[in-house]
Amino acid sequence: MPIVASQNWISRLFRWVSRPAGRWMPVLFIGVILILVYYGIADILVLAADAHGDATLTAAELKDRIEELKWILGLIVTVAGLFTVAQGVAAGFTARSFTEQAEKMLAEAKARFTVFSLLEERREEAYANLTNLERSLASSSPVNSPDEGFNWQRQFYEKMPLKTRQELLSAERIFPYEVVGQNEPADNYARNLRHLAQFYWTKFIYERVHGMGNLGDLERAEHLLDLAIRKIGAAFYLLNDMGNIHLEYYKLYAKSLSQHTGLDPVELSRAQDRARRCFEDSIVVQRHQLRAYFNLAYVEAELSPHASRVQSLRKAIADLREGLKHPNWERAPIPDQTCGALYNLGCYYARLAPNDPKAESACVAVLRKAARLGLISPLEVERDFHSKDGDFNAILKGARPETRSILGKLEKDLGRHYR
Repeated sequence: MPIVASQNWISRLFRWVSRPAGRWMPVLFIGVILILVYYGIADILVLAADAHGDATLTAAELKDRIEELKWILGLIVTVAGLFTVAQGVAAGFTARSFTEQAEKMLAEAKARFTVFSLLEERREEAYANLTNLERSLASSSPVNSPDEGFNWQRQFYEKMPLKTRQELLSAERIFPYEVVGQNEPADNYARNLRHLAQFYWTKFIYERVHGMGNLGDLERAEHLLDLAIRKIGAAFYLLNDMGNIHLEYYKLYAKSLSQHTGLDPVELSRAQDRARRCFEDSIVVQRHQLRAYFNLAYVEAELSPHASRVQSLRKAIADLREGLKHPNWERAPIPDQTCGALYNLGCYYARLAPNDPKAESACVAVLRKAARLGLISPLEVERDFHSKDGDFNAILKGARPETRSILGKLEKDLGRHYR
């Protein structure tokens, strides 16, 4: 105890001395230097006069003058060094004093205003919730990468516990991650921004299915992805996510136009163009992936004007055929997505069949491949085979008997392994 008290006393003494010393030390240093310079100049003048014959110095006196000049120059250097050390010590004690005062004031503020403690807890929860979010992604993915290969709408936000959702939203409102996470390594920062963007994106999808959906969630997702792209560049997987965000904008705008809300039709076209551009740019960055081709085909087949329907279907088919040359969805093979791509290709061939005699056999061929995997939702198969607007409804009516028989068998196998 006496040792601690002694250390505190010494620390207070140094702080008491360092405060005025920090103010007067520069003046003192300049004064000492001026005095030394004065004596040094005096010696130089004497030596100069002697050199011109205006003064007479013996050899011993000349040597003493030179030694004195050397001593003065050495003293100036020493004083400068001591001043630097003294300034550093004074600055250190001043900084320590400031830190101690700041910590004391913060502790008093937390004690007086309990909300500060609560905010600090929320800040820590923001990081914890991001970790929980990544674990949720990993548990929902059929592969080791938590960023790809699962059904966002069916498996992610809907299965996230209500408590986890609300804790994350609460932490985001108080301390947005783009603020509190800026000191993290660039890759971690961008990855967490992407996860949060996916959170808001799937939140919008989940709520839209239930007859709601907040446009602000889509805008938040777009903003977070934009920050991630600015941080690490236009990574192909970020461009894929951004393209899907613009597809959601398109669907939202299309619904608004159908309800005659006064939305500018240009916004619909702009959302489609932005989505297409994102997927095209993703392919430029990483050609060996299926996801960008899959989504690009969707844009062509589902969103293009009816007037160019046949041309758009041909473009969609070409995109999917090219995409299926690459086994990876993004960075790993995902059987569910490969099966989905084959099924969509079969749907596009079925739509094209009335305008292309070869499309019927091509449709059967790719559906055989999809049936071997058998990972298509039975509800989707039921709708496409038997509803009035189903993709295979027309081809079943006009196809040859053997084709109808094959399609009937394939219908049962397309969803046999669906989970």
